[in-house]
Amino acid sequence: MAEVERYFEDFVNLPCVLLKTLGYDFLEISRPWLARWLMKLYFFLTLICCLYCTYFVTDEIFADIVSGANNLPLLLRLINDFNYNAIGILKTLILFSPLAESIIEYFVDLIKVGYADAEFTYHKLYEEQSYVVDHRNPLGYMVIYSMEVMNSHYAIVFNICPDIWLIAYAIQLCMHFDYISRNLESYEPMEKRQQKDLKVMAELVRKHQVLLELADDLKEIFSLLVLVMLFSTVATLFCAAVYVLTQGINKNVLGYMAFLPTSLGQYFMVCYYGQLIINKSLQIGEAAYSQTWYNGCQSYKKSILAILGRAQRQCEINAGGFQTTNLKGFESVMRMTFQLFTLWRTMMEPK
Repeated sequence: MAEVERYFEDFVNLPCVLLKTLGYDFLEISRPWLARWLMKLYFFLTLICCLYCTYFVTDEIFADIVSGANNLPLLLRLINDFNYNAIGILKTLILFSPLAESIIEYFVDLIKVGYADAEFTYHKLYEEQSYVVDHRNPLGYMVIYSMEVMNSHYAIVFNICPDIWLIAYAIQLCMHFDYISRNLESYEPMEKRQQKDLKVMAELVRKHQVLLELADDLKEIFSLLVLVMLFSTVATLFCAAVYVLTQGINKNVLGYMAFLPTSLGQYFMVCYYGQLIINKSLQIGEAAYSQTWYNGCQSYKKSILAILGRAQRQCEINAGGFQTTNLKGFESVMRMTFQLFTLWRTMMEPK
């Protein structure tokens, strides 16, 4: 089978395509000035819609908390709306199900009561929010629904893309770590060709150092994102458990539960590749020790020792220094959520 060369653009193709649907060109491909300005205009329009909708959701959450959180189902629905805004997915279902529901109810009314008495119900994505514009008329409904669609589109794309970029960079790091490991393990030094041995080893040492620096940059850049993802996952799981316990199984609960696989799946995916980076970085030390380094010259042995020393420090992704992002970290998140829920249920039990 013929080998196919892969470039950086191949690894980040999906997030770049998603960002283009928002009018943002990450790779800055040359295009006509009118197309560039239209893309920028749509990008800022979706950003404004996202900020506008998020403001109303957040304002109602705080207003309900200040009033004593007497309406727990409403508060949990608002938090659910906020989570959809911040880490939502299942785009088509979320964006167009309210419109489809309104149309279906209208046609049912047409059959039941006739054209004269049939009413359009004007369902929208965030039923709890009331905006400055009244949406219970055709023009207002079109404006508000379009704004909420752009808001959800913006939130969903910017939720997915950073995770995919993180994974794309992690895959490339692992690929290069694996390349160094295989070259180290398969290389056989000999005293009589020490110049060639030292040249090969110097190149591997240089590449290893560059990879360690790239791994540190990756950890620094994405640590805040992973920290937000960690607390969002815990909050989502906790709210789902509280919702089921207090409200039972109903339409709103099922909608919230459908969101859980997405939230958990994203965090698990990041933890999996975080674990892979740890394994591949430590594998270099094992490969260096496993080769026939004892047949090389003294300088070659010192170079092997340098790689062994550097490979003792694992490369990792962490949540702002709070927790290492690996499979054990994912298990800790599940355990932490269960402990929080157990504590909350104990506190809520009547004495």
